[in-house]
Amino acid sequence: GIAIELNVFDSADNMTAIDEGVLENNDVILGPVSSDDLTRLLAICPADKMLISPLEPKAQALADSLNLIQAPSPWTCQYTEIADWISSELRFNESVLLIKDEEGLGEQAECLIASLDSVKVKYLIVSNLSEESFPKGSKTKCVIASDRDEFISSAIRTLNTIVSTGDRSITLYGTSKTRNAATDIKGLHNLDTHFTASYFIDYDYPEVKDFILKYRALFNNEPGSFAFQGYDTMHYFLNAALTYGRQWHKKLPEYNRKGLQADFEFQEDTTRTGNVNSAARRIHLNKDLSTFVH
Repeated sequence: GIAIELNVFDSADNMTAIDEGVLENNDVILGPVSSDDLTRLLAICPADKMLISPLEPKAQALADSLNLIQAPSPWTCQYTEIADWISSELRFNESVLLIKDEEGLGEQAECLIASLDSVKVKYLIVSNLSEESFPKGSKTKCVIASDRDEFISSAIRTLNTIVSTGDRSITLYGTSKTRNAATDIKGLHNLDTHFTASYFIDYDYPEVKDFILKYRALFNNEPGSFAFQGYDTMHYFLNAALTYGRQWHKKLPEYNRKGLQADFEFQEDTTRTGNVNSAARRIHLNKDLSTFVH
């Protein structure tokens, strides 16, 4: 239902065809993809325009000092969100167990601990789950501090063994890394897993079903993750431009929206020239094998 005049440039071949006039005469500028191409285009970007980075995670740093909007939320937002989630659900009779990798902490594990500390969640650190006591009737929230998939997978298997041997309640919290490292999705359901993700498609969502049907009709094919991401990104920024006019990029903190695969949430940040999406989805894997997206 949106009227669009679309100009497409192949950034692999036609970057030289894009000049300041092209940027000035378009309301929404999506891409290019790579950080190098974005940097070259930002050098000629008019002061009142913003370039949208649609894919490249490394482009986030450009938003600090240049006219760039980072559409994909960085992985750090998943850890901020999971810490907030634990804090909001923690009850007085529950404890938080942080399972720490003895081989050392990587960048993501350190981010997890820093996020928990920032919201003042108190936790007990353990390295060997087999030596930890889980009294019957206890309720424990667990997080795994490791960047190694094999350690995360092993910890999940051990937690499942503990849950299956008696009256113990364990809820696992993590990010998409936790989910991807698991070798048994049923084991995650068994642990009542709560995880956050920058991208997640709920195929039971009516709008997702409608999109798939329309995509099949148009292209005689199934939409992949890039189709969902492309649609979400275009839909969000085009509607922001339609809603707020030429200065739409200044209004993004007022324009939080949910997409089919990803969400968009921009904070007011006077320390940056550009802006970075900070949204992360909350996904709950229930014990009955159902999945709920918050």
